[in-house]
Amino acid sequence: MTVEGHGSVRETSSRKKTWLGMGLRLLVSAALLIWLVKNFQGGLARLEEVHLRRLAPAVLVFIVSTILGALQWGLLLRQAGIELSLRRLARLYWIGLFFNNFLPSNVGGDLVKVADVSLSTGEVARAVAGTVLDRLFGLTALAGLGLIAAVVLGGSHPAGLSVFWLILVTLGLLILVSALLSARLGRFVVRLLRPLKVGRLGERAASLWTEFEKFRNSPLFLVSIFSLALTVQALRVLTHIMVALALDIPMDLELVLGLYVLIPVLGVAIVLPVSFNGLGLREFIATRLLPAIGIAAPEAFALQITTYLVQVGVSALGGLFFAGRLLWGRRDSGRPQGTLRS
Repeated sequence: MTVEGHGSVRETSSRKKTWLGMGLRLLVSAALLIWLVKNFQGGLARLEEVHLRRLAPAVLVFIVSTILGALQWGLLLRQAGIELSLRRLARLYWIGLFFNNFLPSNVGGDLVKVADVSLSTGEVARAVAGTVLDRLFGLTALAGLGLIAAVVLGGSHPAGLSVFWLILVTLGLLILVSALLSARLGRFVVRLLRPLKVGRLGERAASLWTEFEKFRNSPLFLVSIFSLALTVQALRVLTHIMVALALDIPMDLELVLGLYVLIPVLGVAIVLPVSFNGLGLREFIATRLLPAIGIAAPEAFALQITTYLVQVGVSALGGLFFAGRLLWGRRDSGRPQGTLRS
């Protein structure tokens, strides 16, 4: 068999694995949703009763979090040496949000954003570095938010969740970010790959770590980005709270803080690639955790599925942006389109 033949076989095998993985994720999500619907009819009844106008505050909060999320991503790209207009940046971010909801992996939108920025600017490593850090800062802020809320609660353990685990996850993510920004580790990885004769992989790793250098010497910038990430994630948890109010779920300060502990736990859990964008899995975990803070399982199901629908509705704007580009054949010329500005 020729080298080309080997390549074709590998490509076919990889494609089969991709489709198999997608099918299994869809199956897991479908099975969980069927079980949830069968067991929590009361939650569906609550969902049917809510008026769309009552969801307007939740929609508004999520839109603000999306705009700030686009700003966070754009600032990281600018630090990496890529400058885009705020208008284009928000459009790309919204397209990524759309694909995060409609591709089988919740990082699919990140790949779409990286591909678009790379084609526009020719800067693949810079686009990857900025987007990877954007995702990691978001996850770290989400875990840190849960830890902060747990501390404000006085160290109590909502749903039996020990603060120790929140500390462990937050520290783990901080260590991962620090490792990516470590010049010493970067040189070590490149030296490790070089004798393995991995070809372009080693070159790409070296190029990527070179881009991370642009962030290492700017601690104040990194602190400001983390603060922005905390704000974005706090607003996304607030979206859940606004939905809970729309569903007439009684709220008090302790319950709000409990949600600020447990919603981040759900957010970190659905990163696991075992379902279709966490659909079904997120709702299932919620019905196990939220009753411990006073939200009954049927209401927890209604809360999570309604919040998901709010997020899908907002992300649909990204679908319109993408459809418009396909319809009118709008393509970037590859030239910078202005600087990031407010």
